Amino acid sequence: MMWSAEHLRPIERRKRGGVPAVTNAAAGGSNPGPASTRRRAVLLAWLAVVCAPLQAAAAQPTAEDLEFFESRVRPIFLQHCCTCHSRKKGDPKGGLSFDSRADFRAAEGVAVAGQPADSLLVQALRHDGDLQMPPDGKLPAAALEAIEEWVRRGLPWPDDGAAADDGRAFDLAQRRAEHWCWQPPRASPPPAVHDAGWCRDDIDRFVLERLEAAGLAPAPEAAPAVLVRRAAELLTGLPPDPADVDRVVGASDPLAFEHYVDQLLSSPHYGERFARHWLDVARYGETRSHDINHTLPNAWHYRDWVVRAFNADLPYDEFVREQLAGDLLPHPRVDPATGANESVVGTGFWYLGEEMQSPTDLAQDEGDRTDNRIDTFGKAFLGLPLGCARCHDHKFDAISNEDYYALAGMLLSSSYRQVPFETLAANREVAAQLEAVDAEARGTLAPLMEAVVGAVVEATAAGTAAPSQPPPTPAGRETVIADYTRGPDSTPIIGDAWAWGLAAVPAGAPRLLPVVEGRPRELRVEPVGHARSDAVWSTTRTTGEREASVLGTVDRAGRVLRTPKARVPDGVLWHRVRGKLQIFAVVDSHVMIHGPLHGGNIITSDTQDEWRWIRQDLRRDIAWDRDHVVHVEYAALAGVAAVAETVAAIDQPVRIDPAEPTRVNMVLGASAFDWTAAPARQLVSEAERFAARHDEIAARAKLVSATAPAILDGNGVDQHVLLKGVAARRGDLAPRRFLEAIDGPGQPAWPRHSSGRLELAERVVDPANPLTGRVIVNRIWHHLFGRGLVPTPDNFGRLGEQPRSSPFPAAWTAPSAAPACPCFSPMCTMASRKAGRSRVARSTAPAGAASTRGSTGISCRAFSWSSICRRRRRRSAAGP
Repeated sequence: MMWSAEHLRPIERRKRGGVPAVTNAAAGGSNPGPASTRRRAVLLAWLAVVCAPLQAAAAQPTAEDLEFFESRVRPIFLQHCCTCHSRKKGDPKGGLSFDSRADFRAAEGVAVAGQPADSLLVQALRHDGDLQMPPDGKLPAAALEAIEEWVRRGLPWPDDGAAADDGRAFDLAQRRAEHWCWQPPRASPPPAVHDAGWCRDDIDRFVLERLEAAGLAPAPEAAPAVLVRRAAELLTGLPPDPADVDRVVGASDPLAFEHYVDQLLSSPHYGERFARHWLDVARYGETRSHDINHTLPNAWHYRDWVVRAFNADLPYDEFVREQLAGDLLPHPRVDPATGANESVVGTGFWYLGEEMQSPTDLAQDEGDRTDNRIDTFGKAFLGLPLGCARCHDHKFDAISNEDYYALAGMLLSSSYRQVPFETLAANREVAAQLEAVDAEARGTLAPLMEAVVGAVVEATAAGTAAPSQPPPTPAGRETVIADYTRGPDSTPIIGDAWAWGLAAVPAGAPRLLPVVEGRPRELRVEPVGHARSDAVWSTTRTTGEREASVLGTVDRAGRVLRTPKARVPDGVLWHRVRGKLQIFAVVDSHVMIHGPLHGGNIITSDTQDEWRWIRQDLRRDIAWDRDHVVHVEYAALAGVAAVAETVAAIDQPVRIDPAEPTRVNMVLGASAFDWTAAPARQLVSEAERFAARHDEIAARAKLVSATAPAILDGNGVDQHVLLKGVAARRGDLAPRRFLEAIDGPGQPAWPRHSSGRLELAERVVDPANPLTGRVIVNRIWHHLFGRGLVPTPDNFGRLGEQPRSSPFPAAWTAPSAAPACPCFSPMCTMASRKAGRSRVARSTAPAGAASTRGSTGISCRAFSWSSICRRRRRRSAAGP
């Protein structure tokens, strides 16, 4: 951007008139005429007295406003403006620099706070007049909207010092040492108070200390009827039943109120009430929130999962694990009544954000979607604005640009799916048993088949042995994305193991052809190694909403095989498959195929039980470049479907194709072999025995399930740092890991075979993590008292509001420090800290000297959380 002298003349006129060019909108206006001078002077004096508090409040941007600038506006300046308008590049053109707040405000006349239409900056970006910036073309619409919203909010910009200081090195260790949120919780001695007899515990001492310092004294105990009303409102969101009020008020039992609290905590409305708080944090919605606003299929299952988690007193560490990596838990939580896998439903957390239906720039759109997920993760569990480190090291907090992309790699190593959660756990067990039978059958039947059909099997085996060297390929570039031809040692199975087998079938291995119903049975010597979908699962069906696309519904549940991710240089894929399959090429993680673009990403193939190469050209709808990353999802549509290879190449790959499969029909009178010989009789007997075992085990499979949005783990892929957040500008790789400010430098490499989300979940709930426990305790306090101990529950960083009292937050204990506690951990934390009393404050100071909230950070509607949590802990410890 360059501001010419001609366009800056209005600025000089404003300066001569004494009006600052970067101003509050209220300061503008025309000069009054002589006749109205006295009247306007009186009016302005009156407004100055009445509106002074409002002007002072408006001058102070909120933490949300500052975060909006850091995450949405500063990256635009860095990417589009600072090439010309930065002191780091020399003298900024037109005297306008975007390096710091001080620099921006020095160039007066650029913007009018609160009035985008009157701001020269916005006019230039809109290309409304002669001054058009950037000169080579308008900003993207989203960037222009962000700038206008920033001006509308009053130009919030955190104090980042002078431009000369911006060149200093990013010192993560220093930032970590200087800010309280990175420090481990430690016990603080309770303060001395005058009215010690009022205090029942140390928490009361901290509260009373603030009250006494403000000249306030606790009011008398609230009446029982008031306590009942407050408890019902806060725990269930509903008014109490009049009969309950009468019973508690008229009871002689001193524990009557605590029994009533037990009643509320046992109510399903308790889970509904607190679930609503968390669903706001998780940005829950049942649509994709873009343009046509397509539905996110079955999102309500996640909503109900949150409700059940609160009502079941799910420990907070498990609550976190199941949302971050519930699909990877070695022992998932299973509903004893229905057999449904509860843990995997929690991973729907990752996919509640916005989705653009047909973006023209898939790579940049992937970055935007990933940013939404990382930012939500950071705020929800860590109280950190991680999104502010997308384009550069965080300007204020101990969060590096590499931290951001290390976390991005974990998400980009996973993919979206609809999971059949009601049958997942049971069918995985069935599939494992079927795989064991299949492997045993291969070992038993191989020598018998060789004895019966020796010559044929020998010839077939000679043609199908896995080559020790890669087969010849045509001239040109070829990228093998997945190769299942060499058995379990080739590409691992990624997907629903119960549908595709737990391992790839090796080349030349005999097996029974599974049949769901009826005869004839068939033995087959497979000439090509492959991953196959067992015919048992071809009859499975799912209920609920389906993912729509331009080509009809997309089957993303139950029968999906996912390849690893790879870069596809030329935009053409070849699939070596057999059977009827749906083939979905997922480019840059984009799955919302609703609009007119990207229809070529989904094709259907039916090879009539023959191995064929199927070509898929992704360049039809996408301006292809070498930076697109692709994984392929195969869904079996009927019977037995198999996948041997997925290859990226312009020309069809060349392979040494073996002979067709050797089939041995076990139908009396229909075989070309003599079945009376001993080896043949034994072959038939063993084959029938394995077939009967196969049928017996397969009958246990559950073939109908509801589905829910969830995450599917893939191969570990480290992400490049995207310079200034631009997908086309790749920097160094950022190995997947946790935040350096918590785990330190030099962290060991995370696994290559998986995303690393399970490791992430463990680091989040680790007792050594100083943030997780504080954040959830603060959220509970915020929900109960209207204001958290840290007033910005999503931002514990330097741009957030600081704790009201430094000793009090330092004494917080992380919920994960007591994992043996069976009740929901935030409730246990509140129980041990007893956050509040059943009283309100009354002032002993002169009127107007202080307010209750301003002194203590606690709303006057606080009630006896002590007794509620004490009873909650006892009831949970006693078991259901």
